[in-house]
Amino acid sequence: MVDKPSVVRDLTHIVVLVVLLIVLLVVVTKFKVIHPTVIPGWQGVYCTYIEQKHSVVGFVYGPDGAGDPEALVTSLSNTRPSLRTELVRLEDISPSLLSRYEVIVLEKDKTVSFRALSALEKYLNSGGSLVWTSDSLSHQALDPRDLEEARQVNQTKLNWFNETGKDYYSWFQEAYGTQQGFGEFGNKFLGGYIGSKPATSSTLLTPVIRDHLLLSGINVIPVAQGSVLSVVNQNDDLNLLANIKYGQETFPAILEKKYIGRILYFAFPLEALNSKSFLDNLFDYLVTC
Repeated sequence: MVDKPSVVRDLTHIVVLVVLLIVLLVVVTKFKVIHPTVIPGWQGVYCTYIEQKHSVVGFVYGPDGAGDPEALVTSLSNTRPSLRTELVRLEDISPSLLSRYEVIVLEKDKTVSFRALSALEKYLNSGGSLVWTSDSLSHQALDPRDLEEARQVNQTKLNWFNETGKDYYSWFQEAYGTQQGFGEFGNKFLGGYIGSKPATSSTLLTPVIRDHLLLSGINVIPVAQGSVLSVVNQNDDLNLLANIKYGQETFPAILEKKYIGRILYFAFPLEALNSKSFLDNLFDYLVTC
């Protein structure tokens, strides 16, 4: 005869196990340890009942630099209409604005203010994912709003002096007005910016980690001639996913860092590969819902 209390205990254990499994799946999906498509049927459950919304990708652009974000968004709207995209001016970004987006794409963002870099860092610290391309963020310059905000802060720090004996405003100008390349932001998240060069007719992208989801179905791809290619020094905690073959030179083409979300650096604007498979892989990999 079946012991009813034993059956109840077993069912309770099974229910608890299922609940714990669902909680674990939510956590690893939320923090991008796995993509929901890895588990059959999980993406629909997660997006419908947990997130209850569709992801939005923000394409942040400025006044100068490599890439054509407007053309890229137009192309994506035709080839991937289910992907929700928004164009965002670099000068308008703030932590609250960036929090709307699961992924931020940086194209045509060479010159960047301290204020914008601070907003991007807070976005990354809150779990957002960043697609960083070519020479974006390679020219860091204080703008009038940066300086005005520093003056206002200085008024609240009348007794503030660091070890150099400077007031806050003078220290701020010296510390953030002379940074080169990717500056402190690059040192923390990527590495150093060395320089840029135009792609030639023989420039090729060659995968290094061929079984990475981003490179699924991709072998060697030509890079559009004239595209701006940037050369960087990578930090030790980055994964090298692909290289650029440029004549006799080889340098990083795609770098990945698992931060809270993910940081993917591309040495070229995304449209330079002219590959739908590549863009599909990218947004399948980064966009949850």
